[in-house]
Amino acid sequence: MLPKVSNEYTSIGCNRFPQVAAWGKDGTIAFGAYNYVALYYPEWVNSAILESHGGSVNTLGVTRAKSIIVDKDLIITGSADGVVKVWERSICDDVQDSVKCLQTIDLERKYPMALALSYLPESKNSTIQEPYKLKDGDLLLASASQDKYVRLWRVSYNGEVSSSLDSEEVSNGKSKEKKSLKELLENLPDDTKY
Repeated sequence: MLPKVSNEYTSIGCNRFPQVAAWGKDGTIAFGAYNYVALYYPEWVNSAILESHGGSVNTLGVTRAKSIIVDKDLIITGSADGVVKVWERSICDDVQDSVKCLQTIDLERKYPMALALSYLPESKNSTIQEPYKLKDGDLLLASASQDKYVRLWRVSYNGEVSSSLDSEEVSNGKSKEKKSLKELLENLPDDTKY
């Protein structure tokens, strides 16, 4: 009879960037670990490692998506390879998660510095035009890079993803329908400004 072998302990070090850590409402912790992202439950069980980036992971954001069934989360990761990835995490059992990459956004060698996910509050402001309205469950991702631009991305579970709303295109007059981030923020009701 062969002896039973099991993994007693798995360790992974975190990156030197303190902003590469986030946690969900259930206490799940996500942090950058070189080219990977490690996910841990409060009991400190390594539930998943996201392997896909070609550079050191330096920013991430986590949220539970309204449009995704219970026990699933969205994770956004950005790395030194100039790529932002959108992931979906599903709970398989008490010690393991299933993680699927939903989308890869190539920033064309631009370095993502910070990412965050959150729900936008309901707004009855008619100055925000139809292209900027989100469907139920949609998320808005804002990415800022060293090229001095903030880009807004619509993340939809149904596969519809808009292109970035780039302030450079607005200032060059390439798109008359698009507004700059400053204009969008100025049009928010007073109680939602940050």
